[in-house]
Amino acid sequence: MKFDELQQVLTLHKKWLLKQSDGARADLAMAELAGLNLEGANLRGADLTGANMSQCNLIRTNLNMANLYGADLSFAKLVHADLSKTDMRGVTLFQADLTSANLEGADLREGKLPGRTRFGELGGEANLGQCSLDYAVLKNANLSRADLGECSARGANLSGSTLSEAKLQSANFRGANLTNVDLSGANLAAANLSNCDFSDAVLADSVVEGTDLSNANLANADLSGVELGEATLSNATLPEVSDTPAQTLDSIIAEHESWIESGGARGARAILDRADLRNKDLSGANLSGASLIGARLTGATLIGIALELADLTRADLRDTKLSDAALAGVNLTEADLARADLTGAVLAAKEIIGADGKPTGKVAAANLTRAALIDVRLDGANLSAAVLTGADLKGADISGAVWGDSNLDVAMVDKSVSAG
Repeated sequence: MKFDELQQVLTLHKKWLLKQSDGARADLAMAELAGLNLEGANLRGADLTGANMSQCNLIRTNLNMANLYGADLSFAKLVHADLSKTDMRGVTLFQADLTSANLEGADLREGKLPGRTRFGELGGEANLGQCSLDYAVLKNANLSRADLGECSARGANLSGSTLSEAKLQSANFRGANLTNVDLSGANLAAANLSNCDFSDAVLADSVVEGTDLSNANLANADLSGVELGEATLSNATLPEVSDTPAQTLDSIIAEHESWIESGGARGARAILDRADLRNKDLSGANLSGASLIGARLTGATLIGIALELADLTRADLRDTKLSDAALAGVNLTEADLARADLTGAVLAAKEIIGADGKPTGKVAAANLTRAALIDVRLDGANLSAAVLTGADLKGADISGAVWGDSNLDVAMVDKSVSAG
């Protein structure tokens, strides 16, 4: 794209941001912008899907809530850039400089587009290899399965972020804030994680061969399945060993079902946030209203399960069997349901009942905002009024699904597949 053409796009975009009638949102999808100087530009909310922005000067550029799905930002300068709440699925940031950038709430999960870059196909796993994230803010960012090999993120704030199955080999995160971070299944081999705060973090089944955890705070971290003997732990604070057995899953479900049946008078609501439920068979269980934020349910059998109004934000539901599941009003924001079987499942809206057992007049829609629904089966599923903003339905079988008033038009769907 010629620079004067880009300037016209930016002028119209500025007017759009100011809600002027003659403005227009910047549509730079698949645009060739490599090497351009966009320092300090306001691209808030712009569409940059698949754009080539390699080697761009984006210092202090505002990309808040922009769509960078599958974009190439390799070698770009993003120092102090605002990338908060940006869709960065499948983005390439190889050797990019994001020092002191703001990526709070950014989505850096995998995502694919047709075409190729110097690193292979457009998109795929987010590639942050050898990039600089020193002192950057990545609070509540989703970096599931992202490649951060040899990345430098010294002093960065990643609190509340999801890095499950991420690749951090030889990365330098010295002094980073990793409180409440999900690093389950991550590869941390030879990484420098010294002086990091892992309070309430989940490192279950992570690889720590040659990892430097000296002076790290691991007191309240979940280290199940971690071979700590392979890491350097000098002066690290480790969890205390408890002789009290954990409450069993069966008892948690029983207490929850009693809580539902009694309207809260008996039992207790199930809190299974970040619980490891992989390959479990919970078919027919009633977990409506439960909290399963970030829960790992990969390969679980959940046929006929009731999860109405449950919170499964960022839950990992890949390869799950959810046929005939009751999911009305469920919150699946940024959940990963790749290859899940949702045949005949109900994801319609759910009427909310008050504590007195009477209808409140309020309705909760099933929320699948930015959910990964790649290659899922939805034949016969009911998604009436479902919120699908930014959901990825590429390769999904949506024939025979009922969409009603859902906003399927703002989801990413293969053009070759039609809704029934």
